[in-house]
Amino acid sequence: MRNKDAAAFEESTGNENPAAKPINSTTQVASGHKSRGRVRKSLKLLLYGAAALVAIAMVAHLGYTYSGSARWENLGVRDGVTVYSMKSPGASLRTFKAVWKIRSTLTKFAMFAQDETLDLGNYGVREFDQDDKTHVIYSVWKHDFPWPFKPREFVTRNEFSQDSKTKAFLYKVIAAPDKVPPDECCHRIAVMNNSWLLTPLGNGEISVEWIVDMDVGLPYFVTNPMLADVMYSFAPQVQKLLDAEKNYNGYYDWIEEVQ
Repeated sequence: MRNKDAAAFEESTGNENPAAKPINSTTQVASGHKSRGRVRKSLKLLLYGAAALVAIAMVAHLGYTYSGSARWENLGVRDGVTVYSMKSPGASLRTFKAVWKIRSTLTKFAMFAQDETLDLGNYGVREFDQDDKTHVIYSVWKHDFPWPFKPREFVTRNEFSQDSKTKAFLYKVIAAPDKVPPDECCHRIAVMNNSWLLTPLGNGEISVEWIVDMDVGLPYFVTNPMLADVMYSFAPQVQKLLDAEKNYNGYYDWIEEVQ
C-alpha cells in the first residue's frame, strides 16, 4: 500500500494516473470531420479542374473544326515534291496535295496503278469487276496499323480517264465500302476520295498532282501529320517504282501519248 502522505500529495496536486485518464472522443470526432472535409474539398477541386479541362478541350476542338480557309496552303518542298494542305470549315481532317514531276508514259503509269504485285506493305490485294468500256475496276487490300489499332481494309472503285483535248490522265480512287461483305479482321475505310492527275509536258516528262482526301479512322491530330508525312515519303518513290518494273510495256488503245 502506498504511503498515505504520497497519496495525499497526488490528490492535492491533481496528478492522476495517465492510464486511467478517459479518452476525449469529442476531439477525435472533430479531427475526423476536418480530415474528411479536406478530402471532399480536394475532390471538388479535382472535379472542377477536370471539368474545366474538358470544357477547354471542347472549345478548342470546335474552334479548330470550324476554322479554315478552304484554300491550299504550301507546306514546303522536300526531294522535289511540294506538299499542300487544305482545311475546310466544319471538317477536322485536312486534304493534302503533292505536286512533282516524273519521267514516264501515261500507259506505264496506268499499269503501275493496277499492279497487284507491288510491295507497298499491303496484303490480300485483288482486283475484280473490271469494265473495259468505262475503264473502271474495283480493288480490295489490307494494311496493318500499329498496335492497338486493327488493320485497315480498303475497298475502292478505281476510275481511269483521259481528257481528249489536253491529254491529261486522271486516276481516281474512291471508297466503295459496301462492294464486298465486311471482314471482322479489319476496320474498313469508308471515306476516300483520292486522285492522281498526270499532265504530259512533252519529252517524256509528266507533271503529277496527287490528292489525298480520306479518313483512316484515327483522331485528326494523328491523321493530319501522318498523311502529310505519307505525301512527302511516297511521292519520290513513284519514279523509282516505275523505273524498277520492266513489265510495264503493254498498250491501251484508249490512252493517247504525248511525244
